Amino acid sequence: MDSSSEQESFAPVNYDERRAHQRKDVRVNKVFSADIIMGGEEHKCRLYVADVSEGGFKITSDYPFVKNVPLLVTMHLKVPFTFTAEIPWGRDLGAGMHALGLRFLSIEPDQKKVLDDFIAYYTSKEKAKVYRLNKIIPMRIKTGESFPEPFYVLTIEISLMGMKISHDTRLPEGEIVEFKLYLDPHTKPLEVKAHVVSQKEEGMLGENYIINLEFIDLSYEAREYLTSFIDNAMSGIIEKKISRPVVMFDEDSST
Repeated sequence: MDSSSEQESFAPVNYDERRAHQRKDVRVNKVFSADIIMGGEEHKCRLYVADVSEGGFKITSDYPFVKNVPLLVTMHLKVPFTFTAEIPWGRDLGAGMHALGLRFLSIEPDQKKVLDDFIAYYTSKEKAKVYRLNKIIPMRIKTGESFPEPFYVLTIEISLMGMKISHDTRLPEGEIVEFKLYLDPHTKPLEVKAHVVSQKEEGMLGENYIINLEFIDLSYEAREYLTSFIDNAMSGIIEKKISRPVVMFDEDSST
């Protein structure tokens, strides 16, 4: 590796470049061993894979990657997965560790099948991660051009795919509705769009509706936020936080 390449190493530089296009990331959170050829030299390392998409991996590693240098990578998944890639961005995490984007440059057709199977497996795991919350969640639901006064809505289930709620107002079935979800009183509301998949009357007099919502085009930040919320809920942390009044809605009353 020459001196010019060393100067572009992620070790001394804090890169924070954003992706050029929106990716549909699937959460993985697992360590895999890898063989990497960079600059004609072969190295073995371990990569913590945070998520995967058709465009590449988001990883954490202490390996001295160099920005925008072609790599030949073999990751040992259930079967070996070989591809060429580059590192377009990175962020220094301290203690020699870096969060990195590993972007695919080329994948052979037989290896593309390995990637597709890998994504399908973790997508199915992600879909299965539905948490039965059964808690009142404050939210604003956009009707027309603006968000109206807040509702306190019983959220029965929540996942990265969507929510099941009980609400006293019927939503426009089959349409896409915008929401602000106040999941944490100490942070800004989570803004999401959801498809109203179905709804049915509940109660002796049909005074409430059980509504199934499917999230549309969640941003990377929203997915991270929801994942953290669900993980905390499953561990019991959220139970303590939202057993008392959650939010007063003052911070965005003008929106």
